[in-house]
Amino acid sequence: MNQVVIIDFNRTLYNPDNNKLEESAISVLEYLSTRAILILLGKGTESRQDLIDTLNIKKYFQKIIIIEEKNIEQLEAIKNQYAHISIFFSIGDRIKKEITLGNEMGFKTIWFKKGKFSLEAPQHEHEIPWKTVTSLKEIELYIN
Repeated sequence: MNQVVIIDFNRTLYNPDNNKLEESAISVLEYLSTRAILILLGKGTESRQDLIDTLNIKKYFQKIIIIEEKNIEQLEAIKNQYAHISIFFSIGDRIKKEITLGNEMGFKTIWFKKGKFSLEAPQHEHEIPWKTVTSLKEIELYIN
């Protein structure tokens, strides 16, 4: 596979407001897992890992990383681990986190503009996503 897709967990794949995966999450993960190395990058504690196990989505990811706070060093470590791959995507619901950090790394960024942070508009050029989607299914248009 010649691309890496880093996906945010909370409010991108999983909606904590209704305690369910987002609509189409499983079909999108099935699609992406045949086209890219998938990495789940989530903020949280050990209980987040338990939730991921309960949701039965672990099988789609080559790597699952749960950390206290997302940072550029974590993305650099991922990029270094997959240095032989030239295309990286960062998908998330937060302009100030997944999109900004992904842009700083030179990744293609996809903003899942839905829910709590959908009004968090870009304020600076480095916050502008490569693409914006309002449903997970739309991601399939950009990763093939």
